[in-house]
Amino acid sequence: MDLDRALATLKDPVRLCIVLSYHEGNTHDEIAEFTGMSLGTVKSHIRRGTQRLQSILAAYQGRPTEEKSS
Repeated sequence: MDLDRALATLKDPVRLCIVLSYHEGNTHDEIAEFTGMSLGTVKSHIRRGTQRLQSILAAYQGRPTEEKSS
């Protein structure tokens, strides 16, 4: 699975936050202002979405994922 297909598995708001952060280089504050989401929601979407992508891509490559507690 490539990154585009992995991104497509995420819910729209999560994918939007990830793309705006990593691809477009926006700050969390900028994403919150642009999307109308709260700053906490943006941070959660990016964190959980990133973890989900890591899990999907690691599983595709046959590697175990690291679980980190928060």
